Amino acid sequence: MPRMKWGDDFDELPEDYDGSDFEPYDGEEPPGNMVLRGEVKKLWTKTSSNGNPMLVALFQAEGNEGKRAQYDGWSCFDNIPLLPNTAFRYMPFLESFGLTLADLRRKTVVDDGEDNVGTPVLKIGTKKFPAPASITTKREKYEGETRTKVNNWMASSTKKTSRRAAEADEEEYEDDTPF
Repeated sequence: MPRMKWGDDFDELPEDYDGSDFEPYDGEEPPGNMVLRGEVKKLWTKTSSNGNPMLVALFQAEGNEGKRAQYDGWSCFDNIPLLPNTAFRYMPFLESFGLTLADLRRKTVVDDGEDNVGTPVLKIGTKKFPAPASITTKREKYEGETRTKVNNWMASSTKKTSRRAAEADEEEYEDDTPF
């Protein structure tokens, strides 16, 4: 079998490398049906394995109080598909930041390049990322192992956009994108 030749670029770490932004979390997984505060540390846009558009959010729990504080540091990725029949996934995410579908379509600002996840999203509308967020959790089995995932995104202290305002915003913008 042939071996990959990486070249000389990987002989040493770049001078500006200072390690990861995350401390390893070695605590228990949060249970299902729990509300956790935290932050969307990073947000990406990419296409799924089926070629469909999606957002990928990295949520990290932080700033929780009482019994929930033990889960500070726990993190997970949430894949948010952007299809006509998945509004139940993307609308709670957008509404948790006071955003509309029109904001997503017209006012998404991304980085110039991609990284190992996708294209980093810098902001949607006026909301810059990283940004504070709250979620509810759920437990699911994956490859025989039970793990905690994002169940739903909760409205933050920002004003939740009313459906009527979102529809009015949408009427003034016609687009042929699939979501």
